[in-house]
Amino acid sequence: MNDDTTPIGKLLTEVRGYSKTKIELLELYAIKKFTNIISSLTAQLLITLIVISFISLINTGAALWIGELIGKSYYGFFVVGGFYILITIVFYIFRNRLIGINNSII
Repeated sequence: MNDDTTPIGKLLTEVRGYSKTKIELLELYAIKKFTNIISSLTAQLLITLIVISFISLINTGAALWIGELIGKSYYGFFVVGGFYILITIVFYIFRNRLIGINNSII
């Protein structure tokens, strides 16, 4: 006598089939989420690299241009570096106010 002929046997067969289908569905859902995360991170990384390259080229160009105006090219790099130090100091001084702005945005 086969167990599949009894109602309990049929129920167990259906439960096994349902479980396998549910596990496959969860695996596919996990793969979909993983690929979405990887593609999003890849796009963000590419954009970040492009922005960093752009900013580096702009800074180098500005430093060379300022250096040409002053007379020595390396002076331009000192000026651009000093500008960034000045901006860093200003942000450091006003960091508590900036944190308040961030909290209000969130």
